[in-house]
Order: sequence, then C-alpha cells, then structure tokens
Amino acid sequence: NFLLKYSAKRDTCDTNIFHEKCDNINGSIFICKVSGGDIVGGYMSTKIEKKNEFQDDDNAFLFNLSQNIIKRNKKSSKNAIKNFSDSSYFIRFGSDCEILTLSGNCLNDRNSQARYCNCNGSNYDCDTYNLLNKEYSKDYFKVENFEVFQVIKNY
Repeated sequence: NFLLKYSAKRDTCDTNIFHEKCDNINGSIFICKVSGGDIVGGYMSTKIEKKNEFQDDDNAFLFNLSQNIIKRNKKSSKNAIKNFSDSSYFIRFGSDCEILTLSGNCLNDRNSQARYCNCNGSNYDCDTYNLLNKEYSKDYFKVENFEVFQVIKNY
C-alpha cells in the first residue's frame, strides 16, 4: 500500500513543505512526470531527513516507467542518496555522479536532471544511457508534477 505524503502541484514546489510532510518516513517512492511525457522516479528505504548529507541504501533503485528502465543500487556502493537542508534541491540519487536530481523550483525551471554516469562514477547500474534513455548525456528537465509516497507494509 502507498500513502501520498507530498505532491508538488497540491503542496507547491517548496522544499520546506516537502520536509514537513516527508521527513522521518522510512520507505519512500518518488514519482516525477517530466515535461515531454516520461515518468521517472526512485525508491529509498532510508529516512528522508533535512540534513545536508549522503545516506547508504542498498535497497534504493531508480526507474523510468515510460521506457521500462530500472537502475539498481550497486550493493557495494555507499552514499546512494543525498538529502538536502537548503531550498536548492529535494533529493539526489547518486553521489559521485548524480543519476537523478530533483530541484527546489521544479515546476518553474529546468534544473532537475537525469545524467549518464560511467561505471566508475556511478552508485547505480550503468550503461551508455541516462534515465531519460539518452546516450552519453546530462539532461535538464522541467517537472509537470512530482509526488512522494510512503510505502506501507502489510504483514
């Protein structure tokens, strides 16, 4: 089951509101509708926190539902996800190389990004394509909406 915690269209694209609604939940799915149609996102099993630091998360992964792409976190990698304490960004997947970054003004600008990363600089599965399925590139994109869901486990 999933519980909607944050929606940029409903709650405004504001990192302070994002942290009020999402901090300290374990198990989150980020879903982004990118201008142009792609649906991209990621899963993290660790807590969202308003700290400017990286977290390890062996269970994290990224996806593009529109193009059937999954990029799993490499089990031996560290710093899979970065939380932010300022208003510049919501979340970043990847440390040395940012596979997916959602910016703090996501509905109004093209500063969110999907980036190609070579295997040496990536926390996630790598190939010659970024999350938007473009070869050897770094793409900035505008977000039509972005939502965060808490994953609720039923036992």
